[in-house]
Amino acid sequence: MTVIEYLDPECPACTIFQLEYGGYLDHLIGSGSIYYVIQYFPTHVLDYGCSSPTIEPMLGTICQG
Repeated sequence: MTVIEYLDPECPACTIFQLEYGGYLDHLIGSGSIYYVIQYFPTHVLDYGCSSPTIEPMLGTICQG
């Protein structure tokens, strides 16, 4: 099984997720139960609205609201 985590090092929710589930994920990775992939997703730019031409297309309907 492959687990893909989209994260932003500046995201407080990502930090909480790692504190809550990081140890369990480490166990699954170490046992070979999962293949773990991390993808950077800059959620901190949401604080600046949808003004970024590179991020806006990835946010889709979030920027249309």
